[in-house]
Amino acid sequence: MSEKLAKTLMILLAVFVAAALIFVGYKTGIIGFGCAPAPQEQADEGMIVPKAPQAGLLSAYFIDVGQGDSMLFVSPSGKTMLIDAGEVVYSRRVEKFLRQAGVDRIDLLIGTHAHSDHIGAMPYLIERFPVGAYVTTARNVESISSDMVSEALKEKRVSIAQVWCGDNIEWDDACRITVLSPVLGCEYSELDANDGCLILRVEYGETAFMLTADATVHAEQLAMFHNEKALFKADLLKVAHHGSTSSSSLGFVETVGAKTAVISVGADNLYGHPDADILRLLSGTGAEIYRTDERGSIAVFSNGSGLEFAFQKPQK
Repeated sequence: MSEKLAKTLMILLAVFVAAALIFVGYKTGIIGFGCAPAPQEQADEGMIVPKAPQAGLLSAYFIDVGQGDSMLFVSPSGKTMLIDAGEVVYSRRVEKFLRQAGVDRIDLLIGTHAHSDHIGAMPYLIERFPVGAYVTTARNVESISSDMVSEALKEKRVSIAQVWCGDNIEWDDACRITVLSPVLGCEYSELDANDGCLILRVEYGETAFMLTADATVHAEQLAMFHNEKALFKADLLKVAHHGSTSSSSLGFVETVGAKTAVISVGADNLYGHPDADILRLLSGTGAEIYRTDERGSIAVFSNGSGLEFAFQKPQK
């Protein structure tokens, strides 16, 4: 074998090994395209809850967990629901947020999909809070993070439910939680957990929240085709995938018609999220845009007919 041929074969082998490692990382959730590497957890920040939950109101919080998602809902009667929990490095911040909000039990824990920037901190929280039930997507792509969550839930004997489009999630009689995606019988990516993640509508009185996790344009289109259009109307849209162009198609955003758009995104992230085109699209629909990298954690209070907001600006 000539020296030139040997070098060529070595280069090809290195490329193959690198591609294989990337594939395995993406498959397991260690690598998630569009999600920044986990930052170092910040030091103690004092009070991080913008405003305490209000009795008789639906209190919703978009917790600042950098380039990730975590949302806390407290029902008018005091029941709690945590949707996603951010990367593992934000475990103590989310715990502190919950405790400052007066939460000593998570009645309903929801993992929208298997990426670590959504469920990485969950095993830590499951260890430290009683959990009533766990709900996740029935179109799950397994990962190291989801395996760790499953083990933690098993250890605590927490029931696990996997849901599809059309299911209603039981939480509080005053609030309705409808699953809009994934759709049973439709094809979703076997590798991209974002494609089959949960899209949820949380309704209280005449107000509604559209929670899209990291749903892709493909998932949005399937959801709109298989559900009544009225189910997509919402006062607030949690913008999918940190404002990435992989999500938030014009048709979807216009159908939702939200007056407020919340983007959970890390400051100065490596991916340029939120994308300028998505910001222009949202502004063009007349939506007021609130971002966690600019506002810190965002609190929203619904009395059933309107929304009020409070913010906890991040420390500089």
